[in-house]
This record gives sequence, C-alpha cells and structure tokens, in this order.
Amino acid sequence: SGRPLPFQVYAAGQRITAVGTIFNVRIDGSRARVALVEGVVHVRPERPTATPNGQPSAPVRELVMRAGEVLEFGEGRTASVRQADVAQVASWRGGEIVFNDTRLADAVAEINRYTTRPIAIADAAVGNYRVTGVFRTNDPERFSRAMSEVFPIEVSQGADGSPTLRAR
Repeated sequence: SGRPLPFQVYAAGQRITAVGTIFNVRIDGSRARVALVEGVVHVRPERPTATPNGQPSAPVRELVMRAGEVLEFGEGRTASVRQADVAQVASWRGGEIVFNDTRLADAVAEINRYTTRPIAIADAAVGNYRVTGVFRTNDPERFSRAMSEVFPIEVSQGADGSPTLRAR
C-alpha cells in the first residue's frame, strides 16, 4: 500500500496540512486561527488570487508553523504567526480554558462555545473587564460566580438556568 494521505483542513480560504501534529483550528465568521501544540503545519491559500485578466496576482506563499505558534488570518488580513503559550493552546483538551488579560466579553464567548447554558452579558460595560485565570469549559455557572467575586457584577439565572452578568 502507498503512503497515507496527509490530514488537511480547509478554513477561510486556506489549506492547513498536518504533519504529525496536535493542533486546533477555530473559525469565527471569515476569520480563522490555527494553534499548534505539537508537530509541524503547512498553511497555503486554497487557490491563488487572480487579477481581472485571470493571471495570478501574487505567487502562492506557504507558511510553515512549528509547535507553540498561533496563526491568524482572514477578513483581508495578512496571515501572521506568533509564539503562544503551548499549555494555554492545549488547555481545551483537558476541559479547561486559560485566559490571560482577556476581555470578559471574549472570555464569555469562548466559554459559550462549550456549553448548552450560555452566559449572557446584560450591560456592555461589563464585557470590558479583563480576565486572567484557568476555568472549566463545562461550568458556566461557576465561571459566572467567579466573575461576581472579582468584579462588581451580579449573576442572575434565566428560566433555563443560563447565567446573566450585569453591573451591580
């Protein structure tokens, strides 16, 4: 038998090819983020962009990621690779999520990806508080209580048990 085909993911117009890896691809609208925990990942446009006369507008550029790097691209942004905390990148695998000076609104959006009881934010200003810590992905109530102990926030429960955060 021949060599196995490489594992490939298509996201936001990019082809991500895994080479002995542990990685996470997150798609948010037309933006995507690849976080690499282990191995090597090759990322290249799914198809080259073209000028009106059908000629390629630029040579196809492949990026190579190494363990501990995060790549973000999409929405007309140039792809950028940066170093990341590998423990933070891989934390979702253990049912935990790590926030490091993250806006509360962004932290809530991330927690809500893992639950059927999403957290709501009633007051927009509450979303601007900054969160740092390690939290369980499957316990929005506990996360909400923790936020009410640190910030001037109160938590109320909806009819379905979903927490709502509002300014005190």
